[in-house]
Amino acid sequence: MADGTRAKGAATLRLEASPYVSEAVETLVDLMRGSRQDAVRLAAAKEIFDRVGGKPTAPAEVDISVLLQRKLSELSSEELKELGQRYRDAVGSAPLQIEADVEND
Repeated sequence: MADGTRAKGAATLRLEASPYVSEAVETLVDLMRGSRQDAVRLAAAKEIFDRVGGKPTAPAEVDISVLLQRKLSELSSEELKELGQRYRDAVGSAPLQIEADVEND
């Protein structure tokens, strides 16, 4: 998918989802306060915290095609981590070479 199409799709999704944000936050607060399961309360608290400032709502976009055209030895630690995370998201585990390069950096 082209970057322009992806951005347009994300913008459309945000627009369509925006009326439900308050309800979603209320649901998270209800789960955080009312669940009998510690795991559910913790997960809800983390979701709230992550969106309020604990971590960015979306990672900075890295042009993966640019990373793939370079040698691993030319990538920064942050670029290696990003590439490894994207690979993990797609496959379930990072390639050993990326993990080794990140550890050695």
